[in-house]
Amino acid sequence: MNVFFDAQPLIKIGYHNPGMFDSDAPALFMAAEVLSSGKTGRLYKNLVEEKHMALYASAGYASASRYPSLFVIAAAPKAPYTLQDLDKAILDEVEKLKNNPPAQWDLDKILNNYEAELAANMESNEEMSRNLATNEEILGDWKFDWKFLDKLRQVTPQQISDAAKKYLTRANRTAVYLQPENK
Repeated sequence: MNVFFDAQPLIKIGYHNPGMFDSDAPALFMAAEVLSSGKTGRLYKNLVEEKHMALYASAGYASASRYPSLFVIAAAPKAPYTLQDLDKAILDEVEKLKNNPPAQWDLDKILNNYEAELAANMESNEEMSRNLATNEEILGDWKFDWKFLDKLRQVTPQQISDAAKKYLTRANRTAVYLQPENK
């Protein structure tokens, strides 16, 4: 889909998935982190730093939902590259993830970051109450994050590639190009 607006171009790709209560959710969450976790994430490292095709590139798994949700990849092209160039490069990175499972150190880093974020969310009464209330109200269990961490610890590199093969497909995606209006 093309959306024309007076703004910098960007692409957003959404892949449909069954949501947080599906057995594939931990592997999809980890896949998003492998693609997008900081400057070592595959999208940033390859599209921003190495190829200089994108101003930014990120992936995320919509985790605070009890319903089917989206795995989202977003990126903005860096001139002279186009949205189409960037879309192809993103698809290439997704294919690499399907065929090249991440290293165990990638998973360890993701788990460490997740645990650190859980701890940080407990540092203030406001953050703790927001986190616990969201977990209880939306996900049905105030301990959800800690139970999910246990599931994340069980994910193998191959499960991440298998989940990517299952859900990150052309037939299961919606891509939106935001581009400036032609004047």
